[in-house]
Amino acid sequence: MSDGEITVRPPGSPSSYREPLLRRTRRRFATWRHARPFWGGLWCVLGGAAMAYGPTTAFKVILISGTVVWAGILVGVLVATMGVFLWFAPQLRLLVGILAVLLSIVSLLTSDYGGFGVGLVLGTVGGALGFAWAPVRAPAR
Repeated sequence: MSDGEITVRPPGSPSSYREPLLRRTRRRFATWRHARPFWGGLWCVLGGAAMAYGPTTAFKVILISGTVVWAGILVGVLVATMGVFLWFAPQLRLLVGILAVLLSIVSLLTSDYGGFGVGLVLGTVGGALGFAWAPVRAPAR
């Protein structure tokens, strides 16, 4: 047990009691998730996947020449990458959030109406959530 860590053990259990692995893992994930714009990143990753999937399908909503398909895939991958940056570099959330929104808007031109509209909405909302997120500060003593 580290300094300052409080553990609650069931009554009658030995002093060497350790929390079950699943409970420890869930608690650590929740702590990690609350320290960054998790939901904004998740929505960006899902939106980027929808944007990148659109140009790869055989069914085309817009007539896109064969050489421009790579642009739609690239924009989708970049939006998904912005979501990953929101998770692992939360200090860059302002820049990454703006880039995710701008790339989502660009996907209207490159990726079949922005990933059939779903990718556009998810990427835009995810970028906005990443931009608006602020870390929780400890109260002043």
